[in-house]
Amino acid sequence: MVSKQFERREFLKAAASAAIIFGYSREAGAWTTDPQCGPSFDHVPHLDGVLLTDAASTSAKGSDLGNIIFNTPKAVLRPASIDDVAKMVKFCAERDIVVAARGQGHATHGQAQARAGLVIDMSSMQQIHQIGTGFALVDGGCTWRLLLEASLPAQTPPVLTGFIGLSVGGTLSMGGISGMAYNIGTQVQQVYELTVVTGKGKVEVCSEHQNRKLFDHVLAGQGQCGIIVRAKVKMVPAKALALNTTMLYFDVHSLQADMRTLVYRNELDSIYALNVVVDPTTGARAYLLNLAKFHDAATTPDMAAMTSGLSYVPGTLQTVDIPYLDFQLTVDNLIASLRSINMFDNVMHPWFDVFLPDSELGDYVQDIVSSFQPDDVGQFGFVLLFPLLTSTITRPLFRLPDEELVWLFDVLTSRDAPGYDADFAANKRARNNEWFDMARALGGTRYPIGTLDFTPGDWRRHYGPEWKAFKQAKNEFDPRNILTPGPGIFPRD
Repeated sequence: MVSKQFERREFLKAAASAAIIFGYSREAGAWTTDPQCGPSFDHVPHLDGVLLTDAASTSAKGSDLGNIIFNTPKAVLRPASIDDVAKMVKFCAERDIVVAARGQGHATHGQAQARAGLVIDMSSMQQIHQIGTGFALVDGGCTWRLLLEASLPAQTPPVLTGFIGLSVGGTLSMGGISGMAYNIGTQVQQVYELTVVTGKGKVEVCSEHQNRKLFDHVLAGQGQCGIIVRAKVKMVPAKALALNTTMLYFDVHSLQADMRTLVYRNELDSIYALNVVVDPTTGARAYLLNLAKFHDAATTPDMAAMTSGLSYVPGTLQTVDIPYLDFQLTVDNLIASLRSINMFDNVMHPWFDVFLPDSELGDYVQDIVSSFQPDDVGQFGFVLLFPLLTSTITRPLFRLPDEELVWLFDVLTSRDAPGYDADFAANKRARNNEWFDMARALGGTRYPIGTLDFTPGDWRRHYGPEWKAFKQAKNEFDPRNILTPGPGIFPRD
């Protein structure tokens, strides 16, 4: 089964508009298009796809959803095969050129950028190779939305991110969380096997039973040890409908207590909350608890029983039954609407994302939310809370606080106008750094999709007891330290 394959005619069209590459200049540290320099340079290997060096292509991959960090690469690879990825990573390793794989560019602090290096645009590899009973085999650039639309009505991934227009390789490199993960683990727990291109340009297959070190250090590994080019992921039987229920809270402690109750009842398929403006005139905010139970047409979930004993604001409970696919596309449709009014891709998003222990969540969130300035969230921003049981997580690089129940707290700031504003960037980066210092003092950990200034020392502290093994894996699988420089985990000398 194939979905949106990058066809040959598309490569030819792209090649016609791209600059021709003759080689790489060791002296200049860049690719060159000067034909007079031919004898002095190594040649790019033959590719099934295309390598682009024109200004439009490179500048487009020099930013991300954050629109805060800008690192323009020298070239962009649009691979048509795993072999393309392997050849170009090997090429770059031999010449000490940094490389970053990019899915949808949905991180917000330069994580998938490669200044003066190579960005591999994985969106050209979106093939769905097989959907079998209980599994799917897909390219790393395939989006979860493409997989879901191909697998329904029979099957679904067990955990989908809120926005399903993200690439499989991208979310597996970070963690992949939503309200569906609370009792079964994040997306990195739902993987059977990976095909990875290491920093040596070597193609390796890994799983829990084969090449385990690579498997453990690619999942949630932020692209440091390898690029996910193919994944065999878990699938489960799909339900036709989602009974979606919302209710309002004015107090975060009451909300947390009720969500904790629901987590341990373990009856729902999705649990999360949003902090929302309930009075635009005064800016008053409240919490909207969002619950879902998936079911078939022949069954009717008893949501009244599943929500019994909760302390939400009386009269605010609302329930709607919608098709399962519509439920999963809620955020995608919202983003499409924002794009239609130019309020998404060209807008600054200095996101803040932190995991907090259950024992510290309520007071911390109350302090942050009560201190919000008008532009801390923005007209089109979101504040989210996701619960997660740490017993569901076995991937060593997915770092969480040391309690049984933890919470992801997201302030997904969106600037109210398109374009870059230096003062806004500086203010929100400083804000995020301050908020994180507060969270870390309480045992919090970073979810690394957001905008946060981290030093190598911060990363060592983040990975804690896993740091030594992570560094050893980096040295083994990416000895030239070329992969994914954006996060700054292993600085280059």
